[in-house]
Amino acid sequence: MDAVYQIKSNHGLYPKQYIEDTLKDAPGGTYIVLEGKHPEGTELVAIGYRYNSKVTLCFVITKNAGSTRPGKPYEMKFSDTHGNVYVRLVDRPAVISEFFGNSNVVDKHNQARQYELALEKKWDTRDPNFRLTTTMIGFTITDTWKISLHHLLFSRLEGKYNAELTITINVFAGILTKQLIRKAVSYTQPLENITMNLKYKDEADVSDMSEMVQESKIKYYPSTTNSKGKTYTKSRRCVVCEKFSIAYCGCCNKTFCYAVGTTNHGRTCMTDHIKKMQREGRRGRKRSSII
Repeated sequence: MDAVYQIKSNHGLYPKQYIEDTLKDAPGGTYIVLEGKHPEGTELVAIGYRYNSKVTLCFVITKNAGSTRPGKPYEMKFSDTHGNVYVRLVDRPAVISEFFGNSNVVDKHNQARQYELALEKKWDTRDPNFRLTTTMIGFTITDTWKISLHHLLFSRLEGKYNAELTITINVFAGILTKQLIRKAVSYTQPLENITMNLKYKDEADVSDMSEMVQESKIKYYPSTTNSKGKTYTKSRRCVVCEKFSIAYCGCCNKTFCYAVGTTNHGRTCMTDHIKKMQREGRRGRKRSSII
C-alpha cells in the first residue's frame, strides 16, 4: 500500500537536518528528493519542500505513491501596503500538490470529531482502553454523519431546505444513540411482543421523517415588507422552549422550533411534536382495529 506522510517532530531515521541545511537559503518553490530504503526493505523517498523563504516542509512517501515532477503550484497570496492582493505561484512536486488537495478532508473530519463531538472531553478518563474505545466510537459517529449528509433521507427531513446546513454532528449523534437504544430494548423484550414491535418499532427512524413532515404540514409565518422596503418574517415564541421561531404546525397552529435555511440551533421541538402526534395517531388506529 502506498502512502504519503508529513514529517514533523518524529523524524527518527529521516534526514531532516540535512534537508533543512541544504535548503536553508533557497527560495520558495525549491525542493530536494532523496531515495532510500527502510531497514525492513521498503523503498522510500524523502522530499524536502521549501514552502516559503523561512519554512521547509518534509515528507516521506513510498516509491510508487506519486510523481516528484512539478505539479499544480501553490497560490501564495499577499498584499502590499495599499491593500492590493497579489498572487505568486510556488512550484511543488505533483505528489505534494495531491497531498494538500486531499488533506483538508482529514482536517474537517478531525475538527468534527475532536472539537464538535468531543467525546474525549465529555468522557474524561485515565483508563487507556476506555480512551481508545471512546476515540473509535467518535470515528464511527463522524464517518456515519458524513455519509448521512449525502443521503436522500436527510434531504426529505428538511424538505425544500438544505439538510447539510442544519443537522449538526451533535444532533445526529443524539438521533443515532436513540435509535440504537430503542433497537437494543426491542431485542430484549419477550418473544410474544416481537411481532408487535416489528410493526411499530420504527416510529423514530429517520426514514419516517418525510411522512411526518407531510402529515404535520409544517408551515412558516409569511414574510412582510416594511415602509423602508426591508423584507422580514415575524417570529413567535416556541410553546415548548420559548425560543423564537418562524415555523408552526399546520395541524394545531402552534409555534415550534424548527431549523430553517442556514440556521443551526439543533433544537428538536417541532420533530418531537410530530413524533408525538404520530404515536397518538397509531395508538388510535390500533384501538379502532381492536374495536
